[in-house]
This record gives sequence, structure tokens and C-alpha cells, in this order.
Amino acid sequence: MIWFFSFSAARTQDLMSESGKAPNSDENSSGSSKIIPVKTVSAEHINILVKKSFESDFVNAADVEWLKWGKFDQADFEMNGHALKAYYDTNGDLVGTTQDKTFADLPVKGQNEILNKYGDYKIGLVSLYTDNPSTVSDLLGSDQVTDEDLYFVELIKGKDRIVVQVTPFGEVSLITQIS
Repeated sequence: MIWFFSFSAARTQDLMSESGKAPNSDENSSGSSKIIPVKTVSAEHINILVKKSFESDFVNAADVEWLKWGKFDQADFEMNGHALKAYYDTNGDLVGTTQDKTFADLPVKGQNEILNKYGDYKIGLVSLYTDNPSTVSDLLGSDQVTDEDLYFVELIKGKDRIVVQVTPFGEVSLITQIS
């Protein structure tokens, strides 16, 4: 099970699980989730097809760090002053990218809905997921993605943390409760 963006201290989430459970997690008998660590790997342990695709897709990438997320390879890197993450499947195809954003980057309709519906929550990390529609692999699960860019927003109230999805049209939907 995987996420696509990183959250909190170790930026605990990255890649949405296909089952809709908390990202990068296993569910225990009480129904709560625990975080499964991500494996940082050296470039030598990355599929040659993935490395070649990445080098072609992101010619000016700097400070590249590779991670393994189940069946996906994740490249964390800097490009043109922005921190990005790119996700590749085992065929070397780019599945999608994420980039940290701010609440102000969300469509105004989405901002308003979040403030109205979740006004007692603190805004956490905001991430933009850009799907690669030409790839068969689906990072978020086929029922989650419609080949459009999606924002994901972490909302925090005390020990409770939730993640909502915001479409480019400002439609907001609850994705998961993390805590």
C-alpha cells in the first residue's frame, strides 16, 4: 500500500493506497494504521529503465535521491528551484509527479469549502499530484484518479489528521483519516 506525498516529521505519507486506507500503512486489529517505512536506495539499485526514463524526463534534475515504494521507484530531486518527486513503474514509465504547494495555490472554491467544512482544523502540507495519463500504471488506484491534476491537503486538529483531495475545479472530498 502506498501514498504519493510526504507528510509530517519524516513526512510520513507518500503515495495513496489502492484500498483507501491510510497511506503507506498496515491496519491492525483495532482498525488503526501504523506507518511502514520507506526504503531509501542508491541509484545502483534502481531499474536501468527507470533511471534512463528519469534522466530523459528531467534533464536538469539535481540532488536526486531514490526511494522504493512497493512496486514504484520514487526520485526526490530539485529542478529549477523546486522540490519534486517523480514516480516510475517497473517498466520505466513515469506514473506521476508531486510538488509541495501552499493553501493559496488551491482553487478558491476549494479553499472556501475547506475553511467552511474544516474550519476548526489547521492546514498542514499541501501537495499537487500530476498524473501521467499516457501510463497504464496508476499511483493512486483506478477509482481515485481521473487523469487530472489533484491537490492533497493535510488537515490537523489536535491528534487527528485527515487528508482531503481538491480537484482543479475546487471540489473537495475526504480521502483518509491518518491518526
